[in-house]
Amino acid sequence: MNRGMIWLLVFTLLLPCMLSADATYPAVTIRDNGTKWVGEPMSLDVKDLDIRDFFRFIADISKLNLIIDPSVKGTVTMKVHDVPWDQLLDIVCRMNGLGYELSGNVVGVKELRGM
Repeated sequence: MNRGMIWLLVFTLLLPCMLSADATYPAVTIRDNGTKWVGEPMSLDVKDLDIRDFFRFIADISKLNLIIDPSVKGTVTMKVHDVPWDQLLDIVCRMNGLGYELSGNVVGVKELRGM
């Protein structure tokens, strides 16, 4: 049996195991600070959305006024279902090195190094 046939045999035997729907993976918690999210749940499916437009969308949903620092730039891609808008705001900010501050009905977003 040549090497090509051996690889074909190994691949044929292992492929069903690799694609098994019964495969289970342990859940990994990146961060759970016990925050209770109170925002209205929302679903969103976007690819390469300008991050500033994402924050504008959150402002519309939350009925908050929004101020975005000019240094805030980037894109976001997400597919979420029934996630509170305040949790999405927090996650997107943390993943992009940004912070937000709520003062009354105004939320300000800027880079963490500027806070």
